[in-house]
Amino acid sequence: MGQKNYQELPFTTAEELLRAVTPMPVLKTGTPYPRFIFRGQSDASWDLVPTALRRKPSDDVTTTAIRWIDPRGLDSTWDGQVFAEFRLLQLFIEACDRSVIPVPGDSFEFRKAWMDDQISEVSSAYRFPSRWPFPAHLSALAFAQHHGIPTRLLDWSHSAIVAAYFAAAGVLDEKQPSTGCIALWALNIELLHIYPAIEVVQMPGAHSERLGAQRALFTVLRDQQVRGTNVRATSLDAALASSNEDRFRPKPLWKLTLPKSEALRLVYLCHINGVDAAAVYPNAEGAARATKEQLAWLRTDPRTGRNATDHESSAGVSG
Repeated sequence: MGQKNYQELPFTTAEELLRAVTPMPVLKTGTPYPRFIFRGQSDASWDLVPTALRRKPSDDVTTTAIRWIDPRGLDSTWDGQVFAEFRLLQLFIEACDRSVIPVPGDSFEFRKAWMDDQISEVSSAYRFPSRWPFPAHLSALAFAQHHGIPTRLLDWSHSAIVAAYFAAAGVLDEKQPSTGCIALWALNIELLHIYPAIEVVQMPGAHSERLGAQRALFTVLRDQQVRGTNVRATSLDAALASSNEDRFRPKPLWKLTLPKSEALRLVYLCHINGVDAAAVYPNAEGAARATKEQLAWLRTDPRTGRNATDHESSAGVSG
């Protein structure tokens, strides 16, 4: 498997995990004033790859964005990838027009200069795919990402509890309880000047209720991408294998893992710390989801006679 480009810490209880990152992360970073951002994933085996570039295990070539545009994945090249992502953004903005929904960063000038791929500056991304996305597109892409459109942006949060919630809540969405672990990633962006290919994108929270509620920000990886070559996405942790790094400095990335059997307990602990579906999705759908979550962590596990609110609970996720 090779050397890991991150430091991994396993935890056995939800309490232990949260104590490691709140109120202040107790991670040894090698910097006097670390600035951490966090990402939660409901499966610790997943790579740090944004949705647009992910592939199904059964499909080693076609990415999510290309599959959305063309299910056959006829052109799984980097320039085809850029076209798919650009076209998805076009379609999303057109649909927002029909729904009378404002898109952050949108304007007549923006559409004229940046949403027409016949413009030479925009079309240059087909010849040099690493240029995509352009800074002008980031606001709209961040908004699209938070509403389910696959983009090149990788979600993070300034809040460890928000990220922990997303990791745990994803397990509740699984149809059947599964083994394995969730992952809470912590990235010290104080060290990212060593890795110029990794760009941090911070959008104003006022751009979207979800952006603000989730204290969200993003990373974009601008690695080497050559026109006409097949898409082979680099995960963010792999990008940390930069030849410019200080080999004696701790890695800026941490992976904190927790058994999925602790996910329901973690959802409850996030709730009592003010983070649940109603908080991160500030609308009626979020409130309904929060209601279902509360019913889940109040439900007694017949195997243990406890529920997720019990201090010594190890209640699994049950339907």
